Amino acid sequence: MKDKIIYHAEKTAEEFKKEFRTQIVVAVTAAFAFLIALSWRTPIEKIIQNVKDSLGISQGNIYVEFFSAALVTFLAVGVLIFLTRWNSNQDAKMRERLSGQKRLFV
Repeated sequence: MKDKIIYHAEKTAEEFKKEFRTQIVVAVTAAFAFLIALSWRTPIEKIIQNVKDSLGISQGNIYVEFFSAALVTFLAVGVLIFLTRWNSNQDAKMRERLSGQKRLFV
């Protein structure tokens, strides 16, 4: 009985360590993504300003600001969808390879 309790405690501790590491990686990745987004902010604003100037749109027009925010959001969502599908395809290929390897050993 005592061995069973120790086994479950060790198993739970290992699962906790694994999940903790996963969450740390997610948090650090999100922090770096935020830094990347901040570094791109100024160049994107300058490009939008250049386009507005070349089109002769007044700087104070709030609709242009909403349009540019919507455009950047649309592009970002498109990239995220692409990356999610790409990752899903990679996961499916990996599962397929692993299932093929299991058949060799079973």
